[in-house]
Amino acid sequence: MAPVHEKGDDSGTACQTIAQYTIWPRDGDNVDEAKATWEQMVDAIGNDTRIKNLQDHQFMVDFWYATLSEDEAQTIRELPNVSGVYAACKDCNFDPTTSWVYQREYPRQVSDPVDNNDGESHYIGHQQMAYLSYPPTKNNYFENLYIFDDSAGSDIPVYIVDTGAQLAHKEFTEGDNIASKVKWMLVGGSDFDGPAREDDSGTQPDGTCGSGLCKVHGTSMLGFVTGKHLGSSKNVEPWVVRVPRRLPDGGGSVPEDWVRAVTMINEKIQKKTEVTQAIVSLS
Repeated sequence: MAPVHEKGDDSGTACQTIAQYTIWPRDGDNVDEAKATWEQMVDAIGNDTRIKNLQDHQFMVDFWYATLSEDEAQTIRELPNVSGVYAACKDCNFDPTTSWVYQREYPRQVSDPVDNNDGESHYIGHQQMAYLSYPPTKNNYFENLYIFDDSAGSDIPVYIVDTGAQLAHKEFTEGDNIASKVKWMLVGGSDFDGPAREDDSGTQPDGTCGSGLCKVHGTSMLGFVTGKHLGSSKNVEPWVVRVPRRLPDGGGSVPEDWVRAVTMINEKIQKKTEVTQAIVSLS
């Protein structure tokens, strides 16, 4: 049970900083072990409302979130079936944005498919996709051409683990209307201000940029995978696996959000086979 301290004793948890921690079990698939660990943690802190499991089933876990004092965190670290207890990082918001390495003479600038200047956006995006499709033969004829198989990926689920997507953009509404085909998985279930939205969590809740540059990475990736102009695999079954918006101006996801996203996909794909069942994008 939680320790009881005499009057004047300032060594207890009431005088310590209370913070958010992530608790990792040694084997999250071992139900008996996870249940025993849960009971030991509750006994250690005297309260089960401060420990949260992000899965629907209580005793099969990837990790737990808990609000703990420093002493409580150390006590849980010493439990035999706990592999680690880590304080939440307040200044390390995870940013999955990648850097492009351009071919010779390619413009060294970046533009998103959600940019208001759609013509310029498509031009820059085309250059990026031309670089990716440049064949191993290094035939100069193909150097500035974007080449793709228009039958590629027929009905194969592609899970894009990212910030979500702004489906109102015409890259998704024109042509085959990809927006109508997109399926959603929402990681964590909530944003900083309430239930999660089916949008791009890199923007503000109203879809606009805040004081800084929007990181609409998920929208860009969906466009590159299956957008009308830029998509390389226009026949896939697109799944948008959206990490939460943890900050008012957008973004702020933590590493655990991305771990949870991959776990959600693994839980959905249970069948073992040598045939490709899905593709996961973690770009």
